[in-house]
Amino acid sequence: MGGGTPSTHVKEYWENGNIVWITPAYMSSLTSNYIIDSNRKITKLGLRNSSAKLIPKGSIIMSSRAPIGYIAINNVPACTSQGCTSIVPVFTCMNEYILLVIKASITRIIEYSKGTTFNEISAAKLKELLVPLAPLNEQKRLCDMIKELHGLIKKISSDYDSIKCYSVIAKRKILENIFGPNSSYKSYYEKKYTLGELLLYEQPGPYIVKSTHYDDSYATPVLTPGKSFILGYTNEINDIYHVNNGKIIIFDDFTTASRLIDFDFKVKSSAMKILKSSNSEKFNIDYLYYLLQTICVDNDAHKRYWISEYSSVKVKVHSIENQLEIVNYIETALNTINDLNAT
Repeated sequence: MGGGTPSTHVKEYWENGNIVWITPAYMSSLTSNYIIDSNRKITKLGLRNSSAKLIPKGSIIMSSRAPIGYIAINNVPACTSQGCTSIVPVFTCMNEYILLVIKASITRIIEYSKGTTFNEISAAKLKELLVPLAPLNEQKRLCDMIKELHGLIKKISSDYDSIKCYSVIAKRKILENIFGPNSSYKSYYEKKYTLGELLLYEQPGPYIVKSTHYDDSYATPVLTPGKSFILGYTNEINDIYHVNNGKIIIFDDFTTASRLIDFDFKVKSSAMKILKSSNSEKFNIDYLYYLLQTICVDNDAHKRYWISEYSSVKVKVHSIENQLEIVNYIETALNTINDLNAT
């Protein structure tokens, strides 16, 4: 069964509607295999005066364009837009099985849709889809088994999220153990410096990428200090920042996020600072990066933070020998946590 949309210019078709009306956009927001409501509803008058059809409870609704493949069972009678196709099973008890078979066949369904202006699977093409039909008892057994496996996967995913959360806390504790007030290394501090004395900054303006046409086959990464980090790769060969077998820190001037970099790059915008050690023989860049992660300032205001806040912050610094020892300790601990996350 196809769908339809009542005229949006006639308010009587929509105002105070109580018939669930489903679109691909709404289906994209579903977090389960079931439809019990919708964000827009149509009236009985809208249903009568459009090509929309009332789909009986227990049917399978699939988005047939923009994009193809969102799929769910309607637990209430519903109508759909023309962007959905509905399958009404002969026996409602088959709907769970049919839904799983269609999910497993999405790649084939998308293949059937090609050759039009945009990908859309027609009802005629969908009817041609061959599906394996198990006996009813076997259908139920397969559905129960898949539900059990999905539950296990969900639990594993939840446990993995917890492990990731704990690993973030553990990494923070490691740095606090080194740089915090109760550090066993505190007796090895030599003297205080401002961050501006330890890290020299450079504006990234000369290294901003000119085109955002990125491709993974290109050679030079385009960076941002935030979560995205590598935005893509550019084929531009001029005005690349060269680290020259060393390391630098990129610092987001607005969010205060930072990254330690050991490869050549270009940047997306000027909203960052490029930081390097003011004296590599006295101040190890890895050490300064880890130290920087323990410094917090109030960054609620919209301003550039390196010059206004961070550069004047005073910190105690260990001797270069202790710096190298500390970096080795931190990296060994962090690698252990990363290995645990990977298993």
